[in-house]
Amino acid sequence: MTFIYDSKRVPNRVTAKSVHADLRNRGASHFEIGCFYRAMLARRFWPTQSSMSDFFEVSNSMVSRAISLTRIPSAVVDALGGPEPITFRVGDLLLEALGQHGEQEISRRARQASSLGCMSASDILDLVITNRRPNRKISNVQIRLSRDKKTFRLEIAEFERFLPHLGQLEEFLSNMLLWFETTLESGAVESPVVAKGDLAREIDATLADHPKVRV
Repeated sequence: MTFIYDSKRVPNRVTAKSVHADLRNRGASHFEIGCFYRAMLARRFWPTQSSMSDFFEVSNSMVSRAISLTRIPSAVVDALGGPEPITFRVGDLLLEALGQHGEQEISRRARQASSLGCMSASDILDLVITNRRPNRKISNVQIRLSRDKKTFRLEIAEFERFLPHLGQLEEFLSNMLLWFETTLESGAVESPVVAKGDLAREIDATLADHPKVRV
């Protein structure tokens, strides 16, 4: 999924100028534009970065800043679902974290964000930059009986974050149902559901045991 600009599609300066205008007109992210600049420098259409900046009628400092974003590890770009969220502001935060903790650690956090099922860019960035897991609220759960009343289904709001972990979730729920049946038989059930805090810890522990699961 990692964004890599195909410089072979740009055979000369005239085409490069057209592609550059298209990137800016469609609102391409600063990361994408940085990849384009880096690819054009590699083609050696211009003797220096400064001469390329003059050709595109942008400041040399802006070109340098955009190119610096291409240092962001591919694991981060993949976790975000592509380069679109990487603006200068976001890129500066990521580069600062990269400078403090190194590429290996930042890439590990990005993969962890994917394995935890983080869906929003803000949650992913929060984990990558601060190494802090996003706060998650336990969803409201409802049980619906089938028409023949022989089976039931669970309805959980905002279920998307569990999609990468359906196998673990199924195993977890099966174990909880066995525990519930046992406590019913012993008369030890004081509440029909597990306390929300305990359930949150159980889910977090279950996901932590499977760090390699990817979205």
